[in-house]
Amino acid sequence: IARYMEENGYSKLEDMIGKTLEELVPNVRETGRYETYLEVMKSGTPMVFEDVVYQSDYHQGEMYLTVKAVKVGEGFAIITTDITDSVLTKKELERKSFELGERVKELNCFYGISEIANDYNLTLDEMLQRIVEIIPDSMQYPEITNTRITLKDREYQSKGSPLEPCDDEYWKVLGDIISFNKKEGHLCVCYPKRDNPSPLKEEVPFIKALAERIGKIIERFRAEE
Repeated sequence: IARYMEENGYSKLEDMIGKTLEELVPNVRETGRYETYLEVMKSGTPMVFEDVVYQSDYHQGEMYLTVKAVKVGEGFAIITTDITDSVLTKKELERKSFELGERVKELNCFYGISEIANDYNLTLDEMLQRIVEIIPDSMQYPEITNTRITLKDREYQSKGSPLEPCDDEYWKVLGDIISFNKKEGHLCVCYPKRDNPSPLKEEVPFIKALAERIGKIIERFRAEE
């Protein structure tokens, strides 16, 4: 806070005396804290805010604070604690936990595909249909993800997939299916763009690896015929 005041022309405590709150913090009304501070002065009840974020030119990134406002005489005082490090550490742990969960889902998908491929009671059509149905569970948004395996003479799709190939209203990632060094078709994974971010960067190589695995299964199956 001291650095914030310095950046705004208040290098000494004396410079701040006699200034209104809005002069010291120009955006205090916009943030909604002005009314809160007035309530502290009227009621005399201290208030604490967690994870208040400040962002400005003087501070790269975001600053997270806990702010305690208490009544002092006819005015009030603000006590702040910088919790940026702890908040960012928590966010980083959450990010890594999320990424780990995504990688676990991918490993489970590969494991599931291996189990399907090793079931010699299944035909190739049955294998590919089962494979296409388990892929959505490994994606970031399994409930809205559609998968489709398109070969030269046939097609397999997960439940709920659009009847037509994914158009421009869908995020989609394609992976070529190669068998005996020839392109047999492709694996398409897509989901609606509406209100959904683009696929994770890690999902692109994952989908391409799935397509490669499917190509090896087709290759092995045909070699055994």
